[in-house]
Amino acid sequence: MKQSLGMVEVVGITTATAAIDAMCKNAFVKVAAIEQSGAGWLTIIIEGDLASVQAALEVGADAASYHGQVIAVKSIPRPDPGLYDTLVKGAGENS
Repeated sequence: MKQSLGMVEVVGITTATAAIDAMCKNAFVKVAAIEQSGAGWLTIIIEGDLASVQAALEVGADAASYHGQVIAVKSIPRPDPGLYDTLVKGAGENS
């Protein structure tokens, strides 16, 4: 079964750390990548089954909004292998 992807974009490392901590403690997901997407903006990419990813995104966004600013939250249920490779394996190559 293919893994689903989830992304949370936040402002600041403290906010990202709080989101990651909450997501990993409350759902069976793994952090696939962390990408710096702008001046202080970080995109956290998680993977797992769809229900776990959606639960993790909800909890992570709540934790992040408590500690800072959430820019965007998105889940992708069954990503195309090319998209998966671009987002996960290609993360950090352009930094």
